[in-house]
Amino acid sequence: MSQQATLQPRFRSFESFAAHYDSIRPGYPEALITDIRRYCCLTPRSRILEIGSGTGKATGLFARHGFSLTGLEPSTAMAAIARLNLAGVPGVSILEASFEDIEFPAGAFDLIFAAQSFHWVDTAAGFRKAHQLLHENGTLAVFWNLKRPLPSSMQHAFDEIYRRHFRGKPWFCMDEDGLNRSDRQRHDRIEASGLFSVAAKHTYEWSHNYTSKDYVRLLDSYTDHRLLPDYDKQKLYDGVATAIDCHGGIINLPYVTVAYMCARR
Repeated sequence: MSQQATLQPRFRSFESFAAHYDSIRPGYPEALITDIRRYCCLTPRSRILEIGSGTGKATGLFARHGFSLTGLEPSTAMAAIARLNLAGVPGVSILEASFEDIEFPAGAFDLIFAAQSFHWVDTAAGFRKAHQLLHENGTLAVFWNLKRPLPSSMQHAFDEIYRRHFRGKPWFCMDEDGLNRSDRQRHDRIEASGLFSVAAKHTYEWSHNYTSKDYVRLLDSYTDHRLLPDYDKQKLYDGVATAIDCHGGIINLPYVTVAYMCARR
């Protein structure tokens, strides 16, 4: 089965909860946008393409700095919200299309970036398309928000709840071993493409406070949680909310944003 066929049920689920996703998912550190701007030497005339704009969380960060960009979003519902969120921001165009299927002239862009979305693209086809659409000195920037470990008592409580109601797996976060392993895999995948090399990597540590209610809403914006059987999903959400309330009612969720600047070979 192809990568795209495997991801299709999860991808289609975005259509049903785009507004929910937009209301609760976090954005990205401003320092990340600054570093990409500096690395790529972006100017107001630079041509930028975004893969998987979603509801425009990263799109707006670039657009507010005066850059013109084209965002690609295959979800009708997500694209509609992105257009609303970016209404009145000059130079932004949201196209309802997938990266693999869109057609632009070769070398049309200075920067192509993917915020929390490159894993939705067929790996081999995605690298080929990006290589084709970037000019000789163009950059592919890919970045993700990853959850970091919680204080030990909260982490233990979450792990136990997840093992009971999330297919026997503990709560997912990136400890040092997992983060290093993920870094190696992503680095190796980029290098193995034969079309790009990792020119720079940046990490940004930050955190966000959630009430138990809002954290459950955040969980319900992840497709792997939404696709759980209703019984397990409700038990999981109730258990997580109770654990947070027993630890003061607020969870300070640590994140790390990891970004790779990929140079065209």
